Amino acid sequence: MTQNRFKYMDEILIAAKQLSAKADDIRTVIAHVDSDLAPLRSIPASAVEKDTEQWDASKIPLIKLIDEAERASKIIRRIADELTFPL
Repeated sequence: MTQNRFKYMDEILIAAKQLSAKADDIRTVIAHVDSDLAPLRSIPASAVEKDTEQWDASKIPLIKLIDEAERASKIIRRIADELTFPL
């Protein structure tokens, strides 16, 4: 019974690490896009302004997704930690 209880712990930890890594990847992409768009923000073209405003609005749900992914990763790791201790 104990062996089955711990059978998937490695897979659980790998999933938590992957989730956290994907969140970091998305955060990095957002930072790169923001950096690349920074010089364009000073251009007084209405189309550019509109597009950068749309980007700003679009990244809000991405940031929330990152936060939730990191929170989920912590929860998954906590579950794995709990599996290492007998009940």
